[in-house]
Amino acid sequence: MDDKHDITEVSRFDKTKLKKTETQEKNTLQMLKGNSPFPRHIGAPSFPRNSINHPTTTP
Repeated sequence: MDDKHDITEVSRFDKTKLKKTETQEKNTLQMLKGNSPFPRHIGAPSFPRNSINHPTTTP
């Protein structure tokens, strides 16, 4: 198996044919302040843990 990469397509690539795009930056500070669009996970604090039946295994 050949360890060298085939770069013939890369050498023929024409960057002038690419479209111009405008980069938009995201404001990540809102996420840090607590204004996240996703609700915070609060869990299940009222779940009765003592009602769980623990599994038993047989040899």
